[in-house]
Formats: sequence, structure tokens, C-alpha cells
Amino acid sequence: MSTYPVDIKAKRITSTAANQVIFSGPARILGFSANCTAGAGSIDLEDNGTSLAVWGTPDGSSAPFVYNVTLPGTGIKCNTNPTVSLTGIADVTFYYG
Repeated sequence: MSTYPVDIKAKRITSTAANQVIFSGPARILGFSANCTAGAGSIDLEDNGTSLAVWGTPDGSSAPFVYNVTLPGTGIKCNTNPTVSLTGIADVTFYYG
């Protein structure tokens, strides 16, 4: 039985275009898994295009790996709708509720 107060969902983002929609509506981002296969990059978590947090990812071009982040507490709250802008990342799966 889960202790989290909502159902957890996942969304995979594969585009490096700006402001990719993770979910249409308010949500809390609980974590993500990034597939790092290129040079150093960044993950910019946004609320409807306004930056909330930025993570740098190391160079995975010579040794690809998955970069996992679990956010503490109940995650990062997005009041409008969570979006993301990726740089140098093959794909990211976000976990939200």
C-alpha cells in the first residue's frame, strides 16, 4: 500500500525543444530519470515556462548512463503546468503526482 497521497504518473520527454509539457495542469514533480548519452547537458524544470530548478548533467558520450533524481518531501510544486527544456539530453522520464 502506497504512503503517497496521490497516484504517481510518468511522462517521457524526447525533444530538446523549449517548454515541453510534462502535464497539463497543476502537479508536483517527484523525480526523474535522464538518459545521458551525449555531452554535458541540462534539465530546466519550469512552471509554464518559468524556471523552477535547473540540473546539470555530466558528459555521457564515452560512458552512457542513467541519471536518477528523487526529490525530497512532496517534490516541486508547479501551480500552472510543469514544462521542461532539455539541452544535450537524449530523453528524460518525469515522475509526478
